[in-house]
Amino acid sequence: MQKLDSIKQISVIGAGILGHSIAQKFASEGYRVHLCDASKENLEQAQVNIKNNLSNLASADLLKSSPKAILSNLHYFEDITEAVKGSDIVIEAVTENLELKKTVLKQIEFVVSEECIIASNASSIVPSEYNIDIKNKSRVLGAHFFNPPHLLPLVELVYSQKTGEAVKTTMKSLLTKIGMHPIGVNKETPGFIGNRLQFALLKEAISIVQEGIATPQEVDKVVKYGFGRRLSVMGPFEVFDFGGWDTIAKVHPNITGEPTPPVIMEKVAQGKYGVKTGEGFYQWDQQSITKKQNLINDIYTYLEQVVGKL
Repeated sequence: MQKLDSIKQISVIGAGILGHSIAQKFASEGYRVHLCDASKENLEQAQVNIKNNLSNLASADLLKSSPKAILSNLHYFEDITEAVKGSDIVIEAVTENLELKKTVLKQIEFVVSEECIIASNASSIVPSEYNIDIKNKSRVLGAHFFNPPHLLPLVELVYSQKTGEAVKTTMKSLLTKIGMHPIGVNKETPGFIGNRLQFALLKEAISIVQEGIATPQEVDKVVKYGFGRRLSVMGPFEVFDFGGWDTIAKVHPNITGEPTPPVIMEKVAQGKYGVKTGEGFYQWDQQSITKKQNLINDIYTYLEQVVGKL
């Protein structure tokens, strides 16, 4: 299977909203990238989008090389066979349609070498569903990018029971190398982590509106001007490490109508309340607390100056 240093060419199949941005990100890091779409119009629009993106990034001084140099790394194809020839990694980024993904992945496997890693940018479909017709399932995994990939660094790497350890390591190393933040999803579940969290919030937001508690606009304001800003620098476990799990254990049943989960009660029983005790789901000392508080202050100040005026 491919090793990090041997990866030179990457193909992205599907030039839509995510596909063109994925291609741009790899090209920006010096890789030769083949971007493929059966639609000539999609490819033309992708080129326009990439040029506009690069212009904006250059203006913000966020590029390692010139837009011209990056564009020279990009090559466009309407034929999938030509697009994937000689590629070390192929990322399928077609629409969220299982049968289409299976067909495309089978076409890819027929052309590429045995060493080539094949990834799918599926948003909710798990690998064991789309790898069913693939002969070498060990080289297949999910690589779920978030829109837009050239600005949002999270990638969820989704593994089936067949995904090889070398494939996991190589993909994680590659994405880390280009400045992304890959995380492994070790158990197949529809929607993985990010979309499960997003749809949990959406479900509750809809319930609030349907129950007449608030309008959609008011719900959005609560997120944008409240905890949404906090979530830009802290995940939920960090947030409530600061809040204190002893308090959360008491509040949880009142808000959810359900017993406090065992994972929280275990922390409380161990006296690991979070920041106030020096440990919760994270370890905390005064240096790490001060660093986080300063970051929060800087981000909140920036967001109030920029987003607060919208």
